[in-house]
Amino acid sequence: MAQKIELSPWDRYAILGKSGTGKTSFATVLAAVLSTGFNERQRVMWVQTKDDPKDLARLRAWGYRRIELRQVGSKSDPKQFLFLKDVPGEMAVSEKIQRVCRWALRRKHVVLVLDEYAHAIMSSVNAGFDLRNLHKTGRGAFAGLVGLTQEPAYIPRQLFSQSCHLFIFRLTHIPDIKTARTMLPEYDPDQMGRFGFWYRWIDGPPGPASRWRYYRDTQDWLDQLGLARLLEPGPESAVDTAAAAR
Repeated sequence: MAQKIELSPWDRYAILGKSGTGKTSFATVLAAVLSTGFNERQRVMWVQTKDDPKDLARLRAWGYRRIELRQVGSKSDPKQFLFLKDVPGEMAVSEKIQRVCRWALRRKHVVLVLDEYAHAIMSSVNAGFDLRNLHKTGRGAFAGLVGLTQEPAYIPRQLFSQSCHLFIFRLTHIPDIKTARTMLPEYDPDQMGRFGFWYRWIDGPPGPASRWRYYRDTQDWLDQLGLARLLEPGPESAVDTAAAAR
């Protein structure tokens, strides 16, 4: 029997895990679920800050079109990605991402994916006004957020405590493991499979649906939630998820 968990494109999703554990691949599937099957199709804006050819190729395979920062808000493609890096003489990447967060709140009906929270925040104790505002008011503005990080120990705690859904993949750095255990005391990365992860619907009603649960991989999560099979990339691959995702 599929778990009764509600996924909304306007919720906040936090995904923790070291490089190579499958969190970026999972995020592409999650974004596909969130961008289709609801009353209005959501635009997805993916902010990529790691110059990884595999990640960029994956985004293109899933139908994302690369744009520049100056084009944000001027293009109508349903799936867009920005590759941002620090350039001498330009504003810092964190400031650029804050600007994108501000746009997401104004645009509405958009799911913003930040592929590394550590590059978006102003410091380990300051998420930045616009990112913090997106966390607080995004649901009312129909603006969703998916945030990924390899360095949860460096991320302001509020970005996790204010999330609606939390995913914890394998971590190896001791401070990061300690951070994960503040949320999931029994977290033990040595007992996890290569692509396994823990998931909790934080805003769920009291009972089984809102408790931590372990999944072997992305497909196991999809199967348990009764969602369509979305492991194969494609711009329309999430069309049949409407009933289960509401």
